[in-house]
Amino acid sequence: MEEIFEKSQLENQQPTSKKTEAALKPVDVMSIKNAAQYVNQKLSAKGYFSNKPNKLRQLLLLSLDSSQLIPENAENFEISEKVYENDRNVMNIIYSLLNSAEISKQFKETALKKISDKDAEIDMLKSEVDRLHAKVDEKERHIQSLHLDMIKSDLQAKHYQTMLNNVNAKYKEQERTFKLYSEEVKRELRRNEMEVDRLESKLSNMNKRKASPRDPEIAEPKRQKFDNGRFLSLVEENSHLQHDLNKLVGVLLRLQKFLKSFGQPNSDSKVPSTFIPTDNELLAIDHHNFDLQKYDLILFDLLKPLNGDSIDDTFKFKKNNQADKDQEIANLRHRLSEMEQNYERVLATMEQWKTYRKQR
Repeated sequence: MEEIFEKSQLENQQPTSKKTEAALKPVDVMSIKNAAQYVNQKLSAKGYFSNKPNKLRQLLLLSLDSSQLIPENAENFEISEKVYENDRNVMNIIYSLLNSAEISKQFKETALKKISDKDAEIDMLKSEVDRLHAKVDEKERHIQSLHLDMIKSDLQAKHYQTMLNNVNAKYKEQERTFKLYSEEVKRELRRNEMEVDRLESKLSNMNKRKASPRDPEIAEPKRQKFDNGRFLSLVEENSHLQHDLNKLVGVLLRLQKFLKSFGQPNSDSKVPSTFIPTDNELLAIDHHNFDLQKYDLILFDLLKPLNGDSIDDTFKFKKNNQADKDQEIANLRHRLSEMEQNYERVLATMEQWKTYRKQR
């Protein structure tokens, strides 16, 4: 069919003459007829014609359908070359328009399909972008959570470091205080030993004076007064020693309690402000009921000279009995030596504990 239309177009381009107007070739009429049939089929298939009986159902050409177009003058009507040329041009134009419409339709369908594919791809990419955005948001929230945990950990570490520094400072301060108390107790023990030496010297002088003849009635009140004064002096010294001992034991008890609780998960690692006992608290200490686990035997040995009846027997001097007095002085020396040894044992135990704590 395209060859027919091309042939018709070539014939239209050739110059017409008076001779061709008189005689038309049958092939030209046939080509127009074939073209009209093709175009009518296309237009009918596309629904350009009405199905009503009184309506035309095809294109009518003057060169082919003059009897239908002008029935009243069909016999006298003469079809000229211009009519054929016009019908050819009409067919060519309609054919070109149909081809253009077909091409446009195909192009439109192709374009719409591509647009649909692109839209589907865009939707898929949008969903992927949304998924990635959600994943990024989740990662950012996780990073922020980790950052907050890190900040909390840093603050907690700083807090614990501050607590540790405070504990170390308090421990050093209490260690220094304990050393001061230890030195004070040592000095007090030395003073007591010197006092015992002084009393021993006095007793020796008394023995020398006793060797000289005296009036028994005069010497007896003096000796009694001397014994009473010596007894009161020893009682006062014993009270001082007991007070110092209570002070030392009170510090040891609180230090032991603190060291036991130090480093425990649920314990307060801060040194309490009441760590050093006051004088009233020291006086209230019952040295008969010390609750010790590791130092109870040592502290019991320290307090043993202050308990029982031996303390009363110590100061019951028998008159005019030099042997008893010498024995009492020897007992005092022995007990002072035991107290000093026990005190050294306590200090050694504390040093071992301090070394153990440092090694941990």
